[in-house]
Amino acid sequence: MPVSDVSRSPETWVLCIYDLTPRARFDHAVRTRLDEVFDYGRFQGHVDASARLLPQVADHQDLPPGALDAAGDQLAGFRIGEVTALLLVTPRGDPLLVLEVELPGEPDAAEVAGFLAATCFERELLTVSGQPLLAWLGDRLGLAAPLQFGRNVHQCVFPGGHLREELLRADAAPGPGDQLPPAVTTIVYRATVSADRGSQLGVRTPRALNNPGETLVAHGRGVSLIAGWSEQVENVLALAATTIVAAMGVLHRTRDLAFDALELNQSTQLVSTGDARELVSRLSSRLNELQLDLSFGVEAYVDSVLIPELVVEGFQSSMRMAADLDTGLTNTSRMVDRLAAVIRARAAVLDAATQDEHERRNRVFNVVLAVGSLIALPPSLLLAFFGVTSPDVDQARSVLDLDRYWFAYGLAWLPFAGLLLAGFLLRRRIRRDSRLVQADGQVGDPTVDPAGEQAVDPAGGLVVPAPRTAAALGRQPSATRREVP
Repeated sequence: MPVSDVSRSPETWVLCIYDLTPRARFDHAVRTRLDEVFDYGRFQGHVDASARLLPQVADHQDLPPGALDAAGDQLAGFRIGEVTALLLVTPRGDPLLVLEVELPGEPDAAEVAGFLAATCFERELLTVSGQPLLAWLGDRLGLAAPLQFGRNVHQCVFPGGHLREELLRADAAPGPGDQLPPAVTTIVYRATVSADRGSQLGVRTPRALNNPGETLVAHGRGVSLIAGWSEQVENVLALAATTIVAAMGVLHRTRDLAFDALELNQSTQLVSTGDARELVSRLSSRLNELQLDLSFGVEAYVDSVLIPELVVEGFQSSMRMAADLDTGLTNTSRMVDRLAAVIRARAAVLDAATQDEHERRNRVFNVVLAVGSLIALPPSLLLAFFGVTSPDVDQARSVLDLDRYWFAYGLAWLPFAGLLLAGFLLRRRIRRDSRLVQADGQVGDPTVDPAGEQAVDPAGGLVVPAPRTAAALGRQPSATRREVP
């Protein structure tokens, strides 16, 4: 027989999910899979198939009752049982801290809401055995740079005992419209708003997960209340919430890095093409990382492909809407695309500048080569002459004696002079042809092309339509048209 997805737990548990910074690889940590810590039951096949994209456990520590506390009195008066601390790392190296906390002794909705508020708004003050939580975690892993809490937190509440029965009974009781039990609103909003006003206050209740009197799922942006479901369903919904927190953290970091790239593009002073090439290389490298982050850190977690189950899809879709993740992903992707367009434009300008530099270098080389060839022409001819006619060369006379060797010198310099004369004549011809073209185009006023279609502004180089006069159209003005003075 199939295992029921409905269950009754005697204890109340809270799962706190925090995104951390900075990103790290944690290569020294021995990673284990999530299914070695959590039981996913009938969802295990989907977890196995998606294991390469899901976060992995880099550190796992069970803490005794009372080990988790706060530097102030934020947790004073709360009964805290066993705690399991997990450091998760995504394939892109984004760290997540997960605290699974037992709240023994039948806490009510107000106590649970107070614990949620203390572990969310004052999370920097959390300690383990008197040591700051993240410092304790860094010491365990031997990290050089300390970890810090990010901006994203989500807390899953799994009520048990009397609290669960109270929530399910109140949810099954008939009420006006979509009004939720006050205890639900108190927990979801961490007791920050009045829960007895009869308003749902935007709390979401996915239809596929709510069966009045038996199961209840209600959540906002930061808290999910999951009651009546079995442990395997609770674990897979917690996994979905974990991926949403990871995606939101990557989205925030991607925007920050995109703005950093924008500032780098604006503030870098370019002196040479080498500087421009280095800038394009740095921007392209950052762009590649941003695109990989969006693909494997956000897009991979925002649909139901990882765990294609109705209960997971309904919860994940509702979570995305509460966090407005789809809109954030669209806008961030557009920002990255525009940054890519800027980089492509810079690369095009760099290519043009590099090509122009190569052409100028080639022109200089060709000119030097041509001048050197011209200069070497007369001596070469003279050396050839004296080499061929060496028997006729008078040993008593110098080769510089123009009275005797004027014919040789004239013959040697004649091709050189001919090349200079030909170049001068070609230059004059090019200039004369240019003047003829300008005369035909009627330079002086805006230039009219032969068809009389366009006029070119000599100052700005803009092409504007020219008046189509009768002369331009090849016909005489009509004699019947009167001239208007």
